[in-house]
Amino acid sequence: MGSGKTEAAFALAARMLNAGHCDGVFMGLPTMTTADSQASRQAESYRLLFAAGSDPSLTLAHSAAQRSAVLADARASSGRWLTDDRRRRLLADVCVGTIDQALLAAMPTRFAALRIFGLFSKVLIVDEVHAFDGYTSALIEGLLALHAALGGSAILLSATLTAEAKSRFCSAFAAAARFPAPRAEVLGAPAYPLVTEISNHGGAAHAVAPAPRAPRDRKLAFVRSEAEAEAAVLRASDEGCCVAWIRNTVEQAICTARKLAGMHGDVACFHSRMAEADRAERRCALMARFGKNSTPEERAGGVVVATSVIEQSLDLDFDLVVVDLRPMDGILQAFGRAIRHPRDESGRRLPDGQRDRRPDRPLLVLAPDHADVRGASWYSALLGRAAFVHGDTALLWRTARALSDAGEVRYDNMRELIEAAACERLDAPCPTCLSPAAVTAEGKQIAKRGQGRLVSSGFGPTTGYVDTGGVWDDERIPTRDGDDTVEVVLVRTEDGGTRPYRGEGWASGILRVRVKDFASGVLETGRAAAGVPGYPGAYAVPLRLTEEGSLSHDGSTIRPCVIGPVFGLEWRT
Repeated sequence: MGSGKTEAAFALAARMLNAGHCDGVFMGLPTMTTADSQASRQAESYRLLFAAGSDPSLTLAHSAAQRSAVLADARASSGRWLTDDRRRRLLADVCVGTIDQALLAAMPTRFAALRIFGLFSKVLIVDEVHAFDGYTSALIEGLLALHAALGGSAILLSATLTAEAKSRFCSAFAAAARFPAPRAEVLGAPAYPLVTEISNHGGAAHAVAPAPRAPRDRKLAFVRSEAEAEAAVLRASDEGCCVAWIRNTVEQAICTARKLAGMHGDVACFHSRMAEADRAERRCALMARFGKNSTPEERAGGVVVATSVIEQSLDLDFDLVVVDLRPMDGILQAFGRAIRHPRDESGRRLPDGQRDRRPDRPLLVLAPDHADVRGASWYSALLGRAAFVHGDTALLWRTARALSDAGEVRYDNMRELIEAAACERLDAPCPTCLSPAAVTAEGKQIAKRGQGRLVSSGFGPTTGYVDTGGVWDDERIPTRDGDDTVEVVLVRTEDGGTRPYRGEGWASGILRVRVKDFASGVLETGRAAAGVPGYPGAYAVPLRLTEEGSLSHDGSTIRPCVIGPVFGLEWRT
């Protein structure tokens, strides 16, 4: 984490471009937020991939790119024709977007041929490839197979990918490219960091020395209650440290932020359930205060309570990180935000390569004791509704055990941590009472992978582009499993009229909410947004100003709630 995977990928892509092996780059990311962030970064450097004096094009591709702030740069460099349609955006020399836009090339959609044409001569880069469930991972395998069959090259990036997942991706690519099957010693190489190469030469594993700016080794410690975690956060903040506590659910993040704000004051909250304008403003504020170039004066005493969105393409650097127990990849990604850039004792930035001089504070994990399991509620008794987010308590138990056994996070034990959490040990199986959750979770993942393969069956390198009569509308084809959210537009109702949530742009009020949070009958009657230009498929949520100065909703469209820039959307009971 934070060692330059993306830069390495683009350096490799530049070599391939210069050698004539490809004509451009497509980079696929897990979310629109990460795509926006990466597009902003590439806007500053993508021309370096091409010959001096050339005029390469850059586009951003995802379902909301038309209203993204990054779009202005994309239009300036690419022209209106490329950016007016998200399918045409893939034709640009460099396209950054959500992986969904590439996945649709390998699925039976009306515009698959156009997407294939946009991708086949490009290097396909997939970032955070560990971040997808079984359904989308199966679709990625299909995309890799199609790209390989057309002679393309792909680069997959992850700091926490398991050997089993890597084997599936590499095997799919090799089979379609008609390469020799990857050898077990290549796929199972234990080095970290590691570059695994799959080619017509049979593949190879290349151990890589950690980058000079790689995070230093860190000690681990556990806290066994929320009160103990709160005390650790406040103690570190009082000592002048900046602290992040990454919680598992939005409700937990809001509740904790409110409680700490009452005791400390200097607390920020960040999660996905914020209106677009508020989320963008908070993201920029966090980057300015806790980013790479932040000063000791800016950082001192600041506390951020967030969900995992804080890990998505945000180059933040905290003195202390506390994280709720979650699967190992999430734990390691969270810890990648601690002591990320070298600083002196006061927190002042040092040049890359120098040793960080800040006090050696252990990374804290809020978790129940893995040695004291008294029933199936081992996890939920401490972390409540997070058990619905992370349902495989056996995986969580293995994660807690592996962290406890290691006692620290080092480069030379990273691979061991990842695999120890992923795989059951015959000599130390998980407690019997947690086994049903493990069986259920494994069954769900198998079903998701099967569904992903079924959705894209009959379309790919072995069948070609054949109209079987089942071609889907690419506006609705599912690239993610179980997406039960709906886009809404928050609007203010004042003086009998309707105004944007903030400023003059309707996009300021964009938000996604769960289907089950809609008021009874609203979705069935199809009450889409009326009078909100540019959002024909969204639902308008009218907000009114209360006597206390907050914006609220009465429950006519979604559940009764209060909405604001500090804590986001909060449901009223």
